[in-house]
Amino acid sequence: MLILAGVCVVALGAGGIVGICTEAARYNEFPSSMLSPLFISALIFMIGVLMIFIPVVKKRNHDRLDFMRGTTGDGERQAVCSNCGLNVVPDITICPKCGSTISRK
Repeated sequence: MLILAGVCVVALGAGGIVGICTEAARYNEFPSSMLSPLFISALIFMIGVLMIFIPVVKKRNHDRLDFMRGTTGDGERQAVCSNCGLNVVPDITICPKCGSTISRK
């Protein structure tokens, strides 16, 4: 949901930047009165980028932490091969990689 809002905010900021630059190009100059709207549009654009970037990084870090803990996304413990350390589905009793017996982590 936050990513969708971020995309909308990015579009709003980009639209402002493009509109201001188009208006300046129409007059072949960039008047100082357009600097504050340009700065505000750029700030809105950057906020939108952060609204997209932060949830993606948070999800990625959460997935890595689950992997290191040996759990799945819903908190269920994974089965782990005691020989090679391969995480496998809990129902498997023999490691598909090295052939040893699987134990719970």
